[in-house]
Amino acid sequence: MPNQRKTPGVYVQELDSFVGIGPVATSIPVFIGYTLNTSYNGEDLRNKPHRVTSLSDYYTIFGNEPPVTQFDLEKTTTDAADFTFGDVGESYLVKANGPQYRMHSALQFFYNNGGEECYVVCVGDYKDRIKAADLKTAVDLLEKETVPTLLIIPEAVELYDDSQSALKDRYKDAYSLQSHMINHCGSMGNRMAILDIPRGYWEPEKNPSESIDAFRDNVIPSQSAYYSFAAAYYPWLHTILYLEAAFSYENLSGNAMITLDTLLKMDASQVPEQSKGAFLLMISQLTGQAAAEGADAPPTEDPKLSKEEQLKIKADRQKNAHNNLQSISRAYKLVLRTIQKKVNTMPPSAAMAGIYTSVDNSRGVWNAPANVSISSVKAPTINVTTEMQGELNVPLSGKAINAIRTFPGQGVLVWGALTLDGNSLDWRYINVRRTAIYLEQSILSAIKAFVFAPNDANTWREINRMISNFLTDFWKQGGLVGSSPADAYSVAVGLGSTMTAEDILNGTLRVSVKVALSHPAEFIELSFEQEMGKV
Repeated sequence: MPNQRKTPGVYVQELDSFVGIGPVATSIPVFIGYTLNTSYNGEDLRNKPHRVTSLSDYYTIFGNEPPVTQFDLEKTTTDAADFTFGDVGESYLVKANGPQYRMHSALQFFYNNGGEECYVVCVGDYKDRIKAADLKTAVDLLEKETVPTLLIIPEAVELYDDSQSALKDRYKDAYSLQSHMINHCGSMGNRMAILDIPRGYWEPEKNPSESIDAFRDNVIPSQSAYYSFAAAYYPWLHTILYLEAAFSYENLSGNAMITLDTLLKMDASQVPEQSKGAFLLMISQLTGQAAAEGADAPPTEDPKLSKEEQLKIKADRQKNAHNNLQSISRAYKLVLRTIQKKVNTMPPSAAMAGIYTSVDNSRGVWNAPANVSISSVKAPTINVTTEMQGELNVPLSGKAINAIRTFPGQGVLVWGALTLDGNSLDWRYINVRRTAIYLEQSILSAIKAFVFAPNDANTWREINRMISNFLTDFWKQGGLVGSSPADAYSVAVGLGSTMTAEDILNGTLRVSVKVALSHPAEFIELSFEQEMGKV
């Protein structure tokens, strides 16, 4: 309804010309990888960022977890053995039969550690082979997106070639992808990559830093200045995301079932004679291998039953044998628990994305995401000592890696807050780089309102006032150091200050913003002095 004026004349309406700075989001990760679904409501999901606000939201759009991961079970003579068994202590290795699709477990890990809003980019489904080219293409497409502030690719660590022995060759594609991630973040200037160490769950005794050395030697961005746009964490973690009940004989390959049959029959030697026949029969029903001598005769198949009915009976017998052996067989429980441990071994990047979000929301982006416990974790896969962490933090190459450590009475803590640019005094800390990104992007977004505005003193004053008010509020929250706003920041804009007359004629408006960012207290020294008692 139009405003009703009672008398004719000229009326004045005063408008607030002040343009404020709205803070941009600081923790919006984008996850790139493979999902169950590649379409939703008739829309192709591939290579398109989709906003996800919860795990149930992810399930609705992208589907549930991947198919059952199968493992091989074999004897080994290497120091990588998972367990020993038998009278002579033979060593056995449990190894995933192919790469693991990690997007589902990564999202679980993210939300369990404080994650909120994120974006997911699907590059294919679980029938596709994990390929570096597909993942790189998805990274490049993010150049059009301004919202994401963190980049995580959970399946980067699954890019390996088992035919190669040296890590630099085995994980060549993984290192290339991670270098590409850093290049993307550095060139965009508005996000950081959180990286995992390929094979950062185990180190050989002869070279206890093998995976770290290979990572440092082979992850090389195009510009050294880009190192501060990435952070890496070590080691991998033993999680509790998947419970024991989720694993069975279905997680074993055909060849693994043959080896399992041998292990179970070793177990049978410890069974009382009166129970041995029934025990061997259960083994035969589970593994499909011939029953050993002394076993009860298996029930004969009824020719009157259809093939489907016979298969169902066989499956039921196998399931019953599984339930019984899981309770009474030491070997079977050992194999299943080893598989559970393998599946629950997770790289830390997804959890760290959740921690970044949690710290930003509770304490602010200027606080380091460190000295924080990680949820859904039992222990790190490798016990990082103080001596080891010294080498992680201050290597000659400058490529600092953040340690995750266990402390008595405190649990598993993130014990580092360094970017990969460990030699830089300006950008060595994660919170410094992320605070700078936050301030730059917030001010940049607000300054766009002045494009095509008169390049004169009025505009300059308005810009100065707007930025100064924003930075004063940020200083009051604790985001800048200094006893006063004048100590914390300075803003300059105007002719003779940041611009020349030629700049103005060319349509250029220059603004100079200097801030004193907070660095974390990484090393705290306590000095104690005993004073003699005074009479």
